[in-house]
Amino acid sequence: MTPRQQAVYKAICAFRRKTGRSPTLREIAVAVNRKSLSGIHARIKSLLDDGALLRGTGGTLIPVPLKLQSWLFCRQGHQAIWFWAGKCPLCLWAESAPKQS
Repeated sequence: MTPRQQAVYKAICAFRRKTGRSPTLREIAVAVNRKSLSGIHARIKSLLDDGALLRGTGGTLIPVPLKLQSWLFCRQGHQAIWFWAGKCPLCLWAESAPKQS
């Protein structure tokens, strides 16, 4: 994770802890002292691609705990071994995360 990606990740985590909802691009930009929303969008896309964030219902951003980020994910967020076992612990955790109101 690059320093800018880490700053965006931490801003999302802090905002969700404080408010219980996902931040907007503008709120993330303010938190990391950036003006470019396209730059924030690019960081979020790379965090989603790398498995550091999951996209929840309604477009919410769900931070993946750091200890789980080293897993390899499929498109649904499952690690390959969990396909045979049913739902993976990460998906169960993501489903129990606070929902955006």
